[in-house]
Amino acid sequence: MVVRIQPPKRGLFGKQPDPVKLELLPIPGGTFWMGQTEAETRHLKQECTEEQYQKLFANELPRHRVTVPPFWMGRYPVTQAQYEAVMGNNPATQYKSKFVGPDQPVVGVNWDQAIAFCQKLTELCREQLQGGKIVLPTEAQWEYACRAGTETAFYFGDRLEPHQANFDGNFTYNGSKKGEYRQVTTPVGSFPANAWGLQDLHGNVWEWCQDEFHESYAEKPEALKRDGSIPWEDSNSNVLDDDRSGQIRVLRGGSWSNYPRYCRSADRDGGARDYFYNLRGFRLVLASRTS
Repeated sequence: MVVRIQPPKRGLFGKQPDPVKLELLPIPGGTFWMGQTEAETRHLKQECTEEQYQKLFANELPRHRVTVPPFWMGRYPVTQAQYEAVMGNNPATQYKSKFVGPDQPVVGVNWDQAIAFCQKLTELCREQLQGGKIVLPTEAQWEYACRAGTETAFYFGDRLEPHQANFDGNFTYNGSKKGEYRQVTTPVGSFPANAWGLQDLHGNVWEWCQDEFHESYAEKPEALKRDGSIPWEDSNSNVLDDDRSGQIRVLRGGSWSNYPRYCRSADRDGGARDYFYNLRGFRLVLASRTS
């Protein structure tokens, strides 16, 4: 499914620019194991201290079964061209010029800005969406789509190398080879897709999800396990003392500056919803489409 975004009129005599395309792929429904495998636990504990493991990676447990209804998801993270066509500005321009390019993922977007983009795109393209609504993925949708039926650390297998994704190639995971550290975002679609056609899920930019961040899955409601399209919300939890906007939101996928262990399918992090940086972007889901 291709959504065509018509930018505002620009140029002499009100000449209309060409529409900007945004591609969404159908993701089949199914049930999967969400979270860290025993093999990942063993390897992560070999890579870091027990204290580091508990602080950084224990939040991926306990592993649990989740059922996810069919949905549509962006092939790539939202690009700068797509963001500018909808919002009229490009947040990436606040960083070095190497981060700026129409086909590079938009960066410098906080969670609230990502939500605003979804809402405005839904309004602009209501007829094309056939009653659907553009939203951020839930954390379960994101991991399910990233795995695409796999149970390995990455959708490529249990190793990740720099020719497969954009991350800090000076570091390895599970015996992988070292390689290039690009130190910048790369144009979307530069690396191989998973079995469902999605790209850039490992590395490049951290991707915002709908859910609030929780320190583990131990208290995850059963209703969310039965339906992975429901975000995990709890307005009374995860409030930072110095965060005026409230909740911590989930980030997935790792980024161009991360070690490969942070780019695994199960890896998860939390960020204050009003915080932005050149490591963070987002991907879209089409919800509630009637046909």
